[in-house]
Amino acid sequence: MSDVIDQSSFRFQFNISREEDRFFRKLISNRLKAHIDWEANLVQGLVIAAVLMILGLLALALEWPTPQTLFVLIVCFVLGQIHAVFVTGQIIRRIHDKLFELDRIEQMTWHVTLDDSSIVVRTSGSERRTSWHSIKGVTDAPTMVGIWYNSGQGFFIPARAFSNPSARAAFAEWASERLRSATVSSSAVKSA
Repeated sequence: MSDVIDQSSFRFQFNISREEDRFFRKLISNRLKAHIDWEANLVQGLVIAAVLMILGLLALALEWPTPQTLFVLIVCFVLGQIHAVFVTGQIIRRIHDKLFELDRIEQMTWHVTLDDSSIVVRTSGSERRTSWHSIKGVTDAPTMVGIWYNSGQGFFIPARAFSNPSARAAFAEWASERLRSATVSSSAVKSA
């Protein structure tokens, strides 16, 4: 449910589904991936591969294993690493799902009010007021509009809170404009 109070103020009331929570966590992951040092990860992988090759060649020189045994060990190691990546993803998803249940997120009613100066997010147990100057981003996705406090924290308004996709897109543009205005005025104050 949403109310457009006027062209500079919006009010939303909604509950969050598990699927929406999962999608928002994917958005968070995508935002955080921008901060990963991919070159360092590549170098680390190359160093590990080099160490494995050197140890393998040393083992062959000392005639410990046969080349076939060494090949099987390396393949098992690589498969184990790939498996670990998938298991880690599943574990993280289960943890988030369990937190969703324990925190009773689905049962919470979220009240969000936005105007030209601030955003108020309220649930039965908390209230947070944030000025647009403190907002770091707005994401318009087909299933939600995300508003970011920083790279990994924020909140979202589900698409079903809007009357149609064009209302969602118009709201996202309005929020992005509030953010741009706040950034420009904040920059002007800092440079003065």
